[in-house]
Amino acid sequence: MFSWYPMRPSFPAKPRMEQTWRFLAHKVETSTIDYLRYSVRAMLTGQHSESVRRRTALSFQILGTGSALPARSVSNEELSGFLDTSDEWIFSRTGIKSRRVCTTETLDDLAVDASLRALESADVDASDLDLVICSTTTGDHLLPAQACAVAERLGANCAAFDVSGACAGFVLALDVADGFIARGRAQRVLVVAAEQMSRV
Repeated sequence: MFSWYPMRPSFPAKPRMEQTWRFLAHKVETSTIDYLRYSVRAMLTGQHSESVRRRTALSFQILGTGSALPARSVSNEELSGFLDTSDEWIFSRTGIKSRRVCTTETLDDLAVDASLRALESADVDASDLDLVICSTTTGDHLLPAQACAVAERLGANCAAFDVSGACAGFVLALDVADGFIARGRAQRVLVVAAEQMSRV
């Protein structure tokens, strides 16, 4: 859940290769990417210039968050009952002890539950939303878009569409929202990242 406030980054002079990146960044409104670039540069160099922070500021603030998980949890021990593996083998290589698996829940159910929690956390009514963006590669349906199904169940009367970016999907959706907000096309945007990998 995001709310608009007027701020756009200004870009410092950079070498030729950086200028090409800057041009692309302007074209797709990637202030999120600029922020991530600054964060990586700051980690590598140890420099956290206040002026650079101001230049890479995003055009929104996060008002609330929400999440939802399937009820069923499958442990490593349960997997080792029918697979040639063990808890120690899985955990030592992945750090995973258990994972959630959808049984009766649909992706629509999970996305709506998480969205309702985010709206409640932000103290925003669904009818006040200007845009719903859903990042998913495993939606319950292709048409209508996952975002449209979520918007309908929430009672939102606004534009809604999906983006597909797999692991980077949330950052992609966040950046698309940033572009709408920065251009004054939306003030309140609900960004939903929903995946049901147990169906793949």
